[in-house]
Amino acid sequence: MILILGICSAAYVAKKITNPIIRMNDAAREMAKLNFGQKVSEDRQDEIGELAHSINKMSAQLRDSIEAMEQDIQRRKQLFRDLSHELKTPIAVIKGYADGLRYGVVEDTESREKYYRVISDECDRMNDMIKTLLEWSGLDRVSFSLELTAIHVYELIEKLSLKYNNVIHEKNCSMYIDGKKTIEVTADRKLLEHVFDNLLGNAVNAVTQFSMTKKERMCKEMKGKKLIWIMALVISVCIANLSVYEPVRADDMEAEKVLDGTEPIKPWDYQKLLGKGMDVDWCKTSKGKQHYNTVVCKNFKQSGVNHVRIRIKDTISDNLFKALDKQVDDCLKYGLIPIIAYQADEFKNAPTEENIQKVVKWWGTVAERYQKKSYLMAFDLLIEATDVLNKQPEKLNEIYERIVTEVRKTNPERIIMISPRLRSDAAYLSELKIPSGHNGYLMAEWHFYAAGPSKTNPRKLWTTGTDAEKKLITDKIQLALEWQQKNQIPTWVGAWMAGDYNDGNHYSVEEQIVFASFMKQQLTQAGIPFAVNSDTKFYDREKNTWVEAMQPLFECIYGKKAIASKPEGSNTSSTTNIKINKKIHVGFNAKGNLDTENQYKYVKSQFAALKKKKADTGKIYIRLQGGTVSQKSYSKNWSEGQIKLWAKLQKAYKCKYIFVVNFNDTSTNQLKFYQRFLKA
Repeated sequence: MILILGICSAAYVAKKITNPIIRMNDAAREMAKLNFGQKVSEDRQDEIGELAHSINKMSAQLRDSIEAMEQDIQRRKQLFRDLSHELKTPIAVIKGYADGLRYGVVEDTESREKYYRVISDECDRMNDMIKTLLEWSGLDRVSFSLELTAIHVYELIEKLSLKYNNVIHEKNCSMYIDGKKTIEVTADRKLLEHVFDNLLGNAVNAVTQFSMTKKERMCKEMKGKKLIWIMALVISVCIANLSVYEPVRADDMEAEKVLDGTEPIKPWDYQKLLGKGMDVDWCKTSKGKQHYNTVVCKNFKQSGVNHVRIRIKDTISDNLFKALDKQVDDCLKYGLIPIIAYQADEFKNAPTEENIQKVVKWWGTVAERYQKKSYLMAFDLLIEATDVLNKQPEKLNEIYERIVTEVRKTNPERIIMISPRLRSDAAYLSELKIPSGHNGYLMAEWHFYAAGPSKTNPRKLWTTGTDAEKKLITDKIQLALEWQQKNQIPTWVGAWMAGDYNDGNHYSVEEQIVFASFMKQQLTQAGIPFAVNSDTKFYDREKNTWVEAMQPLFECIYGKKAIASKPEGSNTSSTTNIKINKKIHVGFNAKGNLDTENQYKYVKSQFAALKKKKADTGKIYIRLQGGTVSQKSYSKNWSEGQIKLWAKLQKAYKCKYIFVVNFNDTSTNQLKFYQRFLKA
């Protein structure tokens, strides 16, 4: 018995000691592969626990050191690119003047002395430039003080331009300075010389040897309280279509790649690219899948929508990929940025290990399939953490860590988006634990008013846009700005809605425009892109056209009139957007986003089209709203002439008018307007 107990005890002790060591060994192997995501449990209070702590600390330090080293390498690469670019100008000048001396272009002593002086000055400038750049290369951040003095801009440019005379002459061109000689600015002379010298040098280098036929003017705007014309450089070039331009630099080429998605896109650049987008159900609902057509991507893009958040709730299947492949390809074809977002309802309702594995596997499969797609595509890992998950934020952070690790196996540099709990509320951004494998390509998504504002709910109250109601919006935006500044990770609003469409639809289009105007203004000022929820409110997918009643709101948000192209293979045509049914009366909203005169012209053209179809326009009711105050964008204090136009229209087409009560105006003003109409 004693022997058995001894063996059992020894086995238990051995397991207690060896298991943690095995796990540490596994973590060490992962570190050797430069994968620092695996952590060792530190729950022991003995030497093994201390060793585990040391390994975790070493892993974190190694990760930070490698990231810092990679950043330093990139910084030094940029430094050498800048250095090579900056040295081109003085080298070109030196060569030009040296060749002039070599071939005896100048013979008198005074001219030769001038040539020597220019060459000497350029050598000194190159020396100063190299010293400055080498000093900066040893700093994490460039820090220097400005020596501000009063500078006569014309004299400075005139002096700098003298050294290019020889090069300009060789190219059979001419240069002159056109500007006020009295302009004076306060600036650092050395740095301002550097700016102007670059402009002059780039312009001169771009000129080809031809006879003088065209003038190209280059102007520069200096920031300040008022516009100051600093320079108007005129260079004569050969042919009508030749323009002055800057030579392409390496970083300019990288910027071009960013735009077309052929190279990885840094999160801050991606944030700028997103702009205004829309949430879509093309791959989520049965109707969305059934009625999706390629033309919708074209319609969205040409109407001002810059990205779409493609929401998905299905498990992986051939049918899912067949639909998603087409939608992604269509988006990229028309320049629409696609963001794939997964609903993961099972996990949100029950964040068990089994469901976590299912979600990780889902993303692993999607990531592998699209690993070679444009870097414009991004992965939004989870649509709104809700239900049980709200009470277990640690599960949310755990699944993000595991999904990111899985996705990075095939997509090391694709943008990934994570969002906080409680329906992606910005107030909980601070709870997010940044996934260790994010690799510098991470954004945070947050929502507010995703189901629209409310006239009763104090958390998202909006009635007329009081200061308190506006503060609810600006406070959320401020939270996001503070978080992204602290963590150096850009954010994006994945959903907001202008009306409570799913909860009774208590806001008129005019009220939605007021709310949307403020939302758009504040988000734009903050530099935060957004997606509006959702496409079904603005776009009739069965007919592949925009919802006419929502046009004013759409234009308010996206700044453009919604444009609808015909679906591919469609031969349908229409002369009016009003359906005709002679058995019923038809209501008509007179294009509230136009002024009264243009409304009249629009309605008249519609009626003329209806008359051609022999429709009874006497069964049409037109909604009118007036007084001294109406929509903020268009006052409805109608003139007598405008009222007579509408009276003329009624007489010609026998239509009927409905006067709508305007709660923004007094009853007295509205009564006066109504009486004026009756009189006409």
